[in-house]
Amino acid sequence: MRRKRTRKQQLKLRATLRNISIACVVSMAAASLLFTFQLTRPAPNFPSISPAAVLSPQATPSRTQPYPFKPMWTTSGVAVVLDGDTLLVNRIRVRLNGVDAEELSEPHGPAARSALQEIIGVGSEIACGFNGEKTWDREVGVCFNGANQDVGAELIRKGHALDCEHFSRGRYRALEPSGARSRLISKQYCK
Repeated sequence: MRRKRTRKQQLKLRATLRNISIACVVSMAAASLLFTFQLTRPAPNFPSISPAAVLSPQATPSRTQPYPFKPMWTTSGVAVVLDGDTLLVNRIRVRLNGVDAEELSEPHGPAARSALQEIIGVGSEIACGFNGEKTWDREVGVCFNGANQDVGAELIRKGHALDCEHFSRGRYRALEPSGARSRLISKQYCK
């Protein structure tokens, strides 16, 4: 037989249950805010970006120069290189904006992946800004390594990828070494 609770016990039980449910809601909200903060907080030393600014064709994009790419949100973290133009940062697949690197199954694809890993550095942190576009479940963005270099620009400058003019509006074209267009395979959608 169940024992009947007194009024005082009932009130105490209700208060305890209410406190437990409030604590659960608060902890869930805090976890959600922490996750959101981790994805949307400004990345350390991310370049100040002026959408109206235009790079000079001779300049190598860096954090100290105005950059014609306006990120909607940023993140930073240790990068894992998946191929010549795709990274994994904070569990986010990142497609480098305006970079046309060969696929791993193509002749220069593995070299492009190795070069990108060298530019970033093994276990090094990078900062990425995203413009809100997605392609093949990848966020489109521009990333900077610890040496304040645009990793896509460096990959192109070293001759392992081409400027994808359709998406970059030609901002990396001047960085391509001579002969890169005849040596590397260019994607149809980049022309």
